[in-house]
Amino acid sequence: MLIKIISPNDIINFIKSLPPFGGSFLQTPWWLEFEHKRGRALDHLGFFVNNKLAGVASVVTFELYGSICYAYCPRGPVLADESKMAEALKLLAGFYKDKVLFVRVEPNLIIKSQIPNPKSQILKLGYKKTDEVQPRATVMLDLEKPEDELLNNMHKKTRYNINLAERKGVKFRWGGLDDFETFWNLLQETAERGKFRTHVLAHYQMLLEGMDKKHFGDVDFVTKLALVEYKGKAIAASL
Repeated sequence: MLIKIISPNDIINFIKSLPPFGGSFLQTPWWLEFEHKRGRALDHLGFFVNNKLAGVASVVTFELYGSICYAYCPRGPVLADESKMAEALKLLAGFYKDKVLFVRVEPNLIIKSQIPNPKSQILKLGYKKTDEVQPRATVMLDLEKPEDELLNNMHKKTRYNINLAERKGVKFRWGGLDDFETFWNLLQETAERGKFRTHVLAHYQMLLEGMDKKHFGDVDFVTKLALVEYKGKAIAASL
């Protein structure tokens, strides 16, 4: 296996060729453009076996202090054959040796029976387990189902709360740039209460301002701001 710099289109086309999995869009160049616009270096790397592209890694470099940096590969590397993950991570570490303080990776490993303990192999390379940056798991809900079916599949307390909110006059609406300050304030309150860190303000602002409609495989990615209000005051928001 070899590692070398490839084009952004090579990254996108490779990911599209694989079965869909959670977080794969985080490896696409147009997602990491947001970090690049903030002055951070961005590398598009490919892993080759017999001159054929077998995996990709989009990597962004973050400054810690002065010229000290680290490299981060969100939800990557992405490989066609997960059994090659340890080999790919060894090459990735070698690529950034003497360039950064450390490399941080978060491959979305789907453990398969024919792969002998890939996490153990990764730890043997010198990688260390740490807290995740990206969510460990996400949830998807098929909204094409009839509303009655969706409600019936919910917990009875959830159904009760939805009906109660409607009776009390809680309203939903789509927001825009004019509502950004409202979203940001709610996010800060939630982060303080939940004791977690957020991205900086510019990250979300750039998402809302500059995320043109992107087509990825069979899915269109569009950034929207959702607001829930009670008596004219926003009580919840989601980007």
